Amino acid sequence: MNKKGNKYFQVGMHLFFWLIVYLLPFVFFDKAISDFSHFLLYSWIPVIHYAIIFYVNFFVLINRFLFKKKYSVFIIINVLMVIAVLYSNWIIREVVFIDQIVKTQGGPPIGKPPPIIGFIIKDFISFCIPIMISIAIRAIEIWIKTDKEKQEIVNKNLESEILHLKYQLHPHFFFNLLNTIYVLIGKSPEKAQKTVHDLSKLMRYLLYDSNRGKVKLSMEIDFLMGYIELMNLRLPENVKVDYYFQKEQSENYQIFPLLLIPLIENSYKHGVFTTKDSIIKFYLVISNGKMIFKSSNSYFPKDQSEKSGSGIGLQNLKKRLELLYPDKYYYNFCIEDGCYSVILNIIL
Repeated sequence: MNKKGNKYFQVGMHLFFWLIVYLLPFVFFDKAISDFSHFLLYSWIPVIHYAIIFYVNFFVLINRFLFKKKYSVFIIINVLMVIAVLYSNWIIREVVFIDQIVKTQGGPPIGKPPPIIGFIIKDFISFCIPIMISIAIRAIEIWIKTDKEKQEIVNKNLESEILHLKYQLHPHFFFNLLNTIYVLIGKSPEKAQKTVHDLSKLMRYLLYDSNRGKVKLSMEIDFLMGYIELMNLRLPENVKVDYYFQKEQSENYQIFPLLLIPLIENSYKHGVFTTKDSIIKFYLVISNGKMIFKSSNSYFPKDQSEKSGSGIGLQNLKKRLELLYPDKYYYNFCIEDGCYSVILNIIL
């Protein structure tokens, strides 16, 4: 609900509440009272006073004095206001309605008012009730507003962190691809030219499509396939790459972009050895609204001299999953028999 709609809702709630309060005399009207107009006025006068006390506190005193910790001023003004309203209420009763009250309630004779000390105490307490209610409502509104502002700050920080993590990924991504093109320039200039053209398509996806928040899963799959094809250009013959990405139904789902790239990059980084047979496999399917991604590769861990920038992509992946899909993903990896395997499930 926007601010304007929220304002109308609050006004409507106030009007509804006071309408109910003003209609209560009709519900509890004593038919023994002969003068109905006098009864309504006698019932409504305190309600009018309640409303005055409530809104003076609600719109002025609470924000100006109570929430600014000027407690003594707040109490003094309210005591004086209650006394003034109490006096006004009793003057009206004495002048206009006391005879009617005495007749209908079987009290003292007309002209001899009943004891007033009990009524004064009762009215004083009753006139304090709107003050407490207005404080409670204002406190709840402030709490809701503060909580909403905190949530907005959290969301903005979340968006900023996601954007930061995403931009951290871009240099890492281009570093690997530029190395691939560098190798191709010496081996096959024509292939290098085609690779630059293919890279421009990937850049368009990174710069434009991936900045729209979620993207169609089919677009992300096309991007991943294009990336894999580029990476395969620099691989030696002893490395075998096999992948399957389910395109069916992918048009019907959306995903936050660039989540799988770190896993694919990691497979190429640790799954390729120039003198040993190496295997890299990728597998992505959609099942019951869930994306299931698996990767496996021969595991040739790098030594310390080769670990420049190592782990940045995977660290970002874990952070992004926590931010974007809290409680909606499963991520795990294992190393067994010289094979590094990863599984990532995301509820789309």
